[in-house]
Amino acid sequence: MALSNSGGSNTALTLPFATYSVGTGNGAAFVSPNTITPSSGEISSIVFGTGPSGTNQTESGVYRGTYSGTYNYFVTAAAATPFGASNVTTNFMVAGGNGGTVTISYSVTQTQTEILWGSVDNGTTANVMTFKNGSQTVATITGQQVAALVTSGFVSGTTNVALKVSNLPGYNSIVFSDASTPAFEFAIVNPVTEPVSLMVLGIGTAGIAMVRRRKALSRARREPA
Repeated sequence: MALSNSGGSNTALTLPFATYSVGTGNGAAFVSPNTITPSSGEISSIVFGTGPSGTNQTESGVYRGTYSGTYNYFVTAAAATPFGASNVTTNFMVAGGNGGTVTISYSVTQTQTEILWGSVDNGTTANVMTFKNGSQTVATITGQQVAALVTSGFVSGTTNVALKVSNLPGYNSIVFSDASTPAFEFAIVNPVTEPVSLMVLGIGTAGIAMVRRRKALSRARREPA
């Protein structure tokens, strides 16, 4: 599944999934390069890594809006929100250019994901998703592959794409990377345990409690007063 805003306009997409929140605020900003450690849910950590220092390099981290400025001697160039140009309140993640990374680790093995892929760069190294099971790479998706899914009006570096990836080998981390000068801006689905599984578990637990209660009553009736 691929839903895009083709035609070169950074407009908001109506997403068919809820994204994992990395915060909100007011106004374009570079928010933070610090590791995120959620207290609950299936995402266990989000770690930002930046490549070798140099000019025209975007710092990896959390951003908001379309921001351009400097941070820690790195040039934060062209980090554009994937939520549409008018959105200056919803934070998003960025793997900076020239070797920047964002590593999202999971506490539960995953086999699918959904992503809002901002301003897709049509290439094999500019925007890359690497799915890993431990240290083993099990799948890779590039900006070039995503661009090929957009049937018309694709503009490299501008078109946003909402993408669903399914039937993957089991993985427990995704590394978002950018080996070129542009940035890889994105937001990812918030993975949740299937409610059906929870419902079945609840019924099973209730059933166990009922059986135990019946056994207790049977013993009480057999025992002399």
